[in-house]
Amino acid sequence: MRYSNSWRRVVLGGCLILGWAWLHGFWRKEVGNLTGEAKWVWVTTELERPYPTRAVFVATLAVAEPGPGALLKVAADREYVAWVNDVAAACGWSRPGFRLDVYDISHLLRPGKNRLRIEVRSPTPVGGLLAAVDLPKQATNAVVTGRDFLLESKAGLMPPPVVWGSPPRYPWAYPRAFSRPRTLDQLLVEEPLVAAPPTPIAPKSYLYLFPTPVFGYTVMYPRGGGWLWYAIGSSGESLEELKERLQPFLGTPEVFLDPEPRWVGQVLVVAAAPPGDVEVWPVAEPFRARAPGVVPGKLAPLPRTRWSYRNPPE
Repeated sequence: MRYSNSWRRVVLGGCLILGWAWLHGFWRKEVGNLTGEAKWVWVTTELERPYPTRAVFVATLAVAEPGPGALLKVAADREYVAWVNDVAAACGWSRPGFRLDVYDISHLLRPGKNRLRIEVRSPTPVGGLLAAVDLPKQATNAVVTGRDFLLESKAGLMPPPVVWGSPPRYPWAYPRAFSRPRTLDQLLVEEPLVAAPPTPIAPKSYLYLFPTPVFGYTVMYPRGGGWLWYAIGSSGESLEELKERLQPFLGTPEVFLDPEPRWVGQVLVVAAAPPGDVEVWPVAEPFRARAPGVVPGKLAPLPRTRWSYRNPPE
Protein backbone atom coordinates (compact mmCIF):
# COMPACT_ATOMS: atom_id res chain seq x y z
CA MET A 1 0.00 0.00 0.00
CA ARG A 2 2.79 2.38 0.92
CA TYR A 3 4.64 1.38 -2.25
CA SER A 4 1.54 2.17 -4.33
CA ASN A 5 1.04 5.57 -2.66
CA SER A 6 4.68 6.49 -3.23
CA TRP A 7 4.39 5.73 -6.93
CA ARG A 8 1.23 7.81 -7.13
CA ARG A 9 3.09 10.74 -5.62
CA VAL A 10 5.99 10.27 -8.04
CA VAL A 11 3.63 10.11 -11.03
CA LEU A 12 1.65 13.12 -9.81
CA GLY A 13 4.84 15.09 -9.25
CA GLY A 14 6.08 14.16 -12.71
CA CYS A 15 2.79 15.23 -14.28
CA LEU A 16 2.95 18.57 -12.48
CA ILE A 17 6.51 19.16 -13.67
CA LEU A 18 5.62 18.24 -17.26
CA GLY A 19 2.54 20.45 -17.10
CA TRP A 20 4.56 23.39 -15.82
CA ALA A 21 7.20 22.86 -18.52
CA TRP A 22 4.54 22.74 -21.22
CA LEU A 23 2.84 25.87 -19.93
CA HIS A 24 6.19 27.67 -19.62
CA GLY A 25 7.10 26.71 -23.19
CA PHE A 26 3.67 27.75 -24.44
CA TRP A 27 3.93 31.22 -22.94
CA ARG A 28 7.50 31.66 -24.14
CA LYS A 29 6.28 30.80 -27.63
CA GLU A 30 3.37 33.23 -27.34
CA VAL A 31 5.64 36.08 -26.22
CA GLY A 32 8.19 35.11 -28.85
CA ASN A 33 5.56 35.32 -31.55
CA LEU A 34 4.76 38.84 -30.43
CA THR A 35 8.26 40.20 -29.87
CA GLY A 36 10.55 37.75 -31.68
CA GLU A 37 14.18 38.04 -30.58
CA ALA A 38 13.53 41.14 -28.46
CA LYS A 39 15.24 41.18 -25.06
CA TRP A 40 14.82 43.26 -21.93
CA VAL A 41 17.35 46.11 -22.00
CA TRP A 42 18.35 48.83 -19.57
CA VAL A 43 20.92 51.56 -18.97
CA THR A 44 22.88 50.43 -15.89
CA THR A 45 23.98 47.47 -13.81
CA GLU A 46 24.67 49.56 -10.69
CA LEU A 47 21.82 48.49 -8.41
CA GLU A 48 23.34 48.94 -4.95
CA ARG A 49 21.41 52.03 -3.86
CA PRO A 50 17.91 53.25 -4.75
CA TYR A 51 17.73 56.30 -6.98
CA PRO A 52 15.48 57.34 -9.90
CA THR A 53 16.82 56.36 -13.29
CA ARG A 54 15.95 57.50 -16.79
CA ALA A 55 17.09 56.14 -20.15
CA VAL A 56 16.37 56.95 -23.79
CA PHE A 57 16.62 54.15 -26.35
CA VAL A 58 16.92 55.00 -30.04
CA ALA A 59 16.45 52.87 -33.16
CA THR A 60 16.37 53.52 -36.89
CA LEU A 61 13.43 52.15 -38.87
CA ALA A 62 14.33 51.67 -42.55
CA VAL A 63 11.11 51.74 -44.58
CA ALA A 64 11.21 51.10 -48.31
CA GLU A 65 7.54 51.90 -48.88
CA PRO A 66 5.18 53.05 -46.12
CA GLY A 67 1.93 51.18 -45.79
CA PRO A 68 -0.33 49.39 -43.34
CA GLY A 69 1.01 46.85 -40.88
CA ALA A 70 3.59 48.87 -38.94
CA LEU A 71 3.18 47.93 -35.28
CA LEU A 72 5.02 49.17 -32.22
CA LYS A 73 4.96 46.68 -29.32
CA VAL A 74 6.32 47.99 -26.04
CA ALA A 75 6.44 47.11 -22.34
CA ALA A 76 8.49 49.10 -19.84
CA ASP A 77 9.29 49.27 -16.14
CA ARG A 78 8.13 51.74 -14.85
CA GLU A 79 6.83 54.22 -17.43
CA TYR A 80 7.58 55.10 -21.04
CA VAL A 81 7.00 57.69 -23.74
CA ALA A 82 7.65 56.77 -27.37
CA TRP A 83 8.35 59.27 -30.16
CA VAL A 84 8.26 58.40 -33.87
CA ASN A 85 9.97 61.00 -36.05
CA ASP A 86 9.66 63.51 -33.18
CA VAL A 87 5.90 62.91 -32.87
CA ALA A 88 4.59 61.71 -29.50
CA ALA A 89 3.10 58.36 -30.45
CA ALA A 90 2.66 56.30 -27.27
CA CYS A 91 2.97 56.38 -23.50
CA GLY A 92 2.08 54.20 -20.54
CA TRP A 93 3.48 52.36 -17.55
CA SER A 94 3.88 48.86 -16.24
CA ARG A 95 0.98 46.96 -14.75
CA PRO A 96 0.78 43.62 -12.94
CA GLY A 97 1.72 41.10 -15.61
CA PHE A 98 3.62 43.81 -17.50
CA ARG A 99 1.22 44.53 -20.33
CA LEU A 100 2.61 44.74 -23.84
CA ASP A 101 1.02 47.79 -25.50
CA VAL A 102 0.52 47.44 -29.25
CA TYR A 103 0.14 50.54 -31.46
CA ASP A 104 -0.34 50.94 -35.21
CA ILE A 105 2.24 53.55 -36.26
CA SER A 106 1.85 53.14 -40.04
CA HIS A 107 0.71 56.74 -40.55
CA LEU A 108 3.81 58.11 -38.80
CA LEU A 109 6.36 56.44 -41.06
CA ARG A 110 7.86 57.86 -44.25
CA PRO A 111 10.07 56.39 -47.00
CA GLY A 112 13.67 55.93 -45.97
CA LYS A 113 15.04 56.29 -42.45
CA ASN A 114 12.68 56.83 -39.52
CA ARG A 115 13.67 57.50 -35.92
CA LEU A 116 12.10 55.81 -32.91
CA ARG A 117 12.92 57.15 -29.42
CA ILE A 118 11.58 55.44 -26.31
CA GLU A 119 12.12 57.21 -23.00
CA VAL A 120 11.86 54.95 -19.94
CA ARG A 121 11.75 56.15 -16.31
CA SER A 122 12.04 54.10 -13.14
CA PRO A 123 11.97 55.15 -9.47
CA THR A 124 14.83 52.72 -8.78
CA PRO A 125 17.98 51.66 -10.67
CA VAL A 126 16.12 48.52 -11.73
CA GLY A 127 14.16 49.06 -14.92
CA GLY A 128 13.70 47.61 -18.35
CA LEU A 129 12.37 48.00 -21.87
CA LEU A 130 11.03 45.29 -24.15
CA ALA A 131 10.09 46.53 -27.62
CA ALA A 132 9.66 45.27 -31.16
CA VAL A 133 8.48 46.86 -34.40
CA ASP A 134 6.77 45.28 -37.39
CA LEU A 135 7.51 47.21 -40.60
CA PRO A 136 5.34 47.36 -43.75
CA LYS A 137 6.06 44.61 -46.28
CA GLN A 138 8.87 43.23 -44.09
CA ALA A 139 9.18 40.42 -41.61
CA THR A 140 7.51 40.87 -38.25
CA ASN A 141 9.75 42.07 -35.43
CA ALA A 142 12.11 43.69 -37.92
CA VAL A 143 13.51 45.97 -35.19
CA VAL A 144 13.91 44.66 -31.62
CA THR A 145 15.53 45.65 -28.34
CA GLY A 146 18.75 43.82 -27.60
CA ARG A 147 19.87 44.06 -31.20
CA ASP A 148 18.79 47.30 -32.87
CA PHE A 149 18.43 49.90 -30.09
CA LEU A 150 21.20 52.19 -28.81
CA LEU A 151 21.34 54.55 -25.85
CA GLU A 152 21.02 58.28 -26.35
CA SER A 153 23.48 60.41 -24.38
CA LYS A 154 24.29 64.10 -24.01
CA ALA A 155 27.79 63.56 -25.38
CA GLY A 156 26.33 62.37 -28.66
CA LEU A 157 27.66 58.86 -28.18
CA MET A 158 25.34 55.93 -28.87
CA PRO A 159 26.50 53.03 -26.68
CA PRO A 160 24.67 49.71 -26.63
CA PRO A 161 22.30 49.21 -23.69
CA VAL A 162 22.65 46.63 -20.94
CA VAL A 163 20.87 43.43 -21.98
CA TRP A 164 19.00 41.74 -19.12
CA GLY A 165 17.88 38.77 -21.22
CA SER A 166 14.89 37.24 -22.97
CA PRO A 167 11.40 37.55 -21.47
CA PRO A 168 10.11 36.89 -18.88
CA ARG A 169 13.37 37.69 -16.98
CA TYR A 170 12.86 38.54 -13.28
CA PRO A 171 11.34 40.79 -11.92
CA TRP A 172 9.05 40.89 -14.95
CA ALA A 173 6.36 38.44 -15.91
CA TYR A 174 4.99 37.51 -19.32
CA PRO A 175 3.70 40.68 -21.01
CA ARG A 176 0.06 40.39 -22.00
CA ALA A 177 -0.71 41.97 -25.37
CA PHE A 178 -3.11 44.90 -25.26
CA SER A 179 -4.13 46.64 -28.48
CA ARG A 180 -4.20 50.43 -28.28
CA PRO A 181 -6.68 51.63 -30.94
CA ARG A 182 -5.03 55.03 -31.45
CA THR A 183 -1.64 56.61 -31.06
CA LEU A 184 -1.25 59.81 -29.03
CA ASP A 185 -1.23 62.06 -32.09
CA GLN A 186 -4.58 60.57 -33.16
CA LEU A 187 -6.03 60.90 -29.67
CA LEU A 188 -4.96 64.50 -29.10
CA VAL A 189 -6.97 66.59 -31.56
CA GLU A 190 -7.46 69.79 -29.53
CA GLU A 191 -5.01 72.65 -29.13
CA PRO A 192 -2.91 72.55 -25.93
CA LEU A 193 -3.84 74.82 -23.03
CA VAL A 194 -0.97 76.80 -21.51
CA ALA A 195 -0.83 77.57 -17.79
CA ALA A 196 -0.48 81.13 -16.52
CA PRO A 197 3.06 82.36 -15.75
CA PRO A 198 4.34 80.63 -12.60
CA THR A 199 4.00 82.02 -9.11
CA PRO A 200 7.20 81.62 -7.06
CA ILE A 201 6.20 80.13 -3.70
CA ALA A 202 9.68 79.34 -2.31
CA PRO A 203 13.27 79.25 -3.57
CA LYS A 204 13.29 77.14 -6.74
CA SER A 205 9.58 76.29 -6.30
CA TYR A 206 6.97 77.38 -8.82
CA LEU A 207 3.21 76.95 -8.97
CA TYR A 208 1.44 76.88 -12.35
CA LEU A 209 -2.32 77.44 -12.45
CA PHE A 210 -4.97 76.82 -15.10
CA PRO A 211 -8.19 78.88 -15.18
CA THR A 212 -10.27 75.69 -15.01
CA PRO A 213 -9.23 72.04 -14.61
CA VAL A 214 -8.48 70.29 -17.91
CA PHE A 215 -8.45 66.54 -18.52
CA GLY A 216 -5.40 65.48 -20.50
CA TYR A 217 -1.65 64.94 -20.54
CA THR A 218 0.68 67.35 -18.74
CA VAL A 219 3.61 68.56 -20.85
CA MET A 220 6.54 70.71 -19.72
CA TYR A 221 9.48 72.28 -21.55
CA PRO A 222 12.33 72.25 -19.00
CA ARG A 223 15.28 74.62 -19.14
CA GLY A 224 18.70 73.07 -18.63
CA GLY A 225 19.46 69.63 -17.25
CA GLY A 226 19.62 68.04 -13.86
CA TRP A 227 16.79 67.28 -11.47
CA LEU A 228 13.20 68.39 -11.65
CA TRP A 229 10.46 67.54 -9.15
CA TYR A 230 6.79 67.90 -9.99
CA ALA A 231 3.30 67.27 -8.61
CA ILE A 232 0.05 67.51 -10.55
CA GLY A 233 -3.26 68.39 -8.90
CA SER A 234 -6.78 69.14 -10.05
CA SER A 235 -7.78 72.35 -8.28
CA GLY A 236 -8.71 71.75 -4.64
CA GLU A 237 -5.43 70.46 -3.22
CA SER A 238 -3.38 72.58 -0.85
CA LEU A 239 0.33 73.19 -1.33
CA GLU A 240 1.06 70.74 1.48
CA GLU A 241 -0.86 68.02 -0.34
CA LEU A 242 0.98 68.75 -3.58
CA LYS A 243 4.35 68.70 -1.82
CA GLU A 244 3.59 65.24 -0.42
CA ARG A 245 3.11 63.98 -3.98
CA LEU A 246 6.27 65.47 -5.45
CA GLN A 247 8.11 62.97 -7.58
CA PRO A 248 11.51 63.34 -9.25
CA PHE A 249 12.36 63.46 -12.90
CA LEU A 250 16.00 62.98 -13.88
CA GLY A 251 17.94 64.44 -16.78
CA THR A 252 15.34 66.83 -18.09
CA PRO A 253 14.89 66.65 -21.90
CA GLU A 254 13.54 69.33 -24.20
CA VAL A 255 10.02 68.00 -23.68
CA PHE A 256 8.63 66.20 -20.64
CA LEU A 257 5.32 64.33 -21.01
CA ASP A 258 3.56 62.78 -18.03
CA PRO A 259 2.16 59.41 -19.22
CA GLU A 260 -1.00 59.48 -17.11
CA PRO A 261 -4.00 61.47 -18.39
CA ARG A 262 -5.77 63.22 -15.51
CA TRP A 263 -7.61 66.34 -14.41
CA VAL A 264 -5.05 69.14 -14.20
CA GLY A 265 -5.70 72.45 -12.47
CA GLN A 266 -2.31 73.17 -10.96
CA VAL A 267 1.25 71.93 -11.31
CA LEU A 268 3.95 72.36 -8.68
CA VAL A 269 7.50 72.37 -10.04
CA VAL A 270 10.73 72.35 -8.03
CA ALA A 271 13.74 73.03 -10.25
CA ALA A 272 16.76 75.27 -10.64
CA ALA A 273 14.84 77.25 -13.26
CA PRO A 274 11.13 77.28 -14.11
CA PRO A 275 10.13 75.42 -17.28
CA GLY A 276 9.55 77.46 -20.39
CA ASP A 277 5.88 76.46 -20.47
CA VAL A 278 3.55 74.05 -18.74
CA GLU A 279 0.72 72.77 -20.94
CA VAL A 280 -2.11 70.30 -20.92
CA TRP A 281 -2.83 68.39 -24.10
CA PRO A 282 -6.60 67.83 -23.75
CA VAL A 283 -8.15 64.43 -24.31
CA ALA A 284 -11.50 64.71 -26.08
CA GLU A 285 -13.00 61.67 -24.38
CA PRO A 286 -12.68 61.00 -20.63
CA PHE A 287 -10.85 57.81 -19.68
CA ARG A 288 -8.47 56.60 -17.03
CA ALA A 289 -5.53 54.27 -17.48
CA ARG A 290 -4.92 53.34 -13.87
CA ALA A 291 -2.33 50.75 -12.99
CA PRO A 292 -4.17 48.48 -10.54
CA GLY A 293 -2.63 46.49 -7.73
CA VAL A 294 -1.07 46.87 -4.30
CA VAL A 295 2.41 46.81 -2.83
CA PRO A 296 3.47 45.58 0.63
CA GLY A 297 3.36 48.27 3.30
CA LYS A 298 4.69 48.40 6.86
CA LEU A 299 1.31 47.64 8.41
CA ALA A 300 -0.86 46.53 5.48
CA PRO A 301 -0.92 46.41 1.68
CA LEU A 302 -0.99 49.86 0.07
CA PRO A 303 -2.47 50.92 -3.30
CA ARG A 304 0.14 50.69 -5.99
CA THR A 305 1.02 53.65 -8.21
CA ARG A 306 3.31 53.66 -11.19
CA TRP A 307 5.96 55.41 -9.07
CA SER A 308 5.86 53.05 -6.06
CA TYR A 309 9.35 52.14 -4.87
CA ARG A 310 8.77 48.41 -5.16
CA ASN A 311 10.13 45.84 -7.55
CA PRO A 312 8.35 44.00 -8.89
CA PRO A 313 5.15 46.03 -8.69
CA GLU A 314 2.46 43.62 -7.56
